[in-house]
Amino acid sequence: MSIFNLSVDAVFDAFGVAATYTPANGDPATTITVLAKRPDEVVGFGETRIAAEISLFEIRASDVASPEAGDVITLNGINYTVQGTPMRDVERLTWTLEAFIS
Repeated sequence: MSIFNLSVDAVFDAFGVAATYTPANGDPATTITVLAKRPDEVVGFGETRIAAEISLFEIRASDVASPEAGDVITLNGINYTVQGTPMRDVERLTWTLEAFIS
């Protein structure tokens, strides 16, 4: 196991929270560990700028091999539906998923 794997595991063990991951394709739901982030995103429309709350989840690629839009993360009883294209980190160890409350 590489130092990168060990570092990712240490961060998820220290700061991660349990969540349920339900694929949209009908595969069974699984319990995974997520790092939840809820930054404000500033969306611009011409001269107008709107602050919108978004939810970002970082998950281990070893937990979910191929996340897709439409998959659902349930955290603290709240369902978040993945939207857009999941992004993988440079070491291919984690995914960053953007989601909305559904």
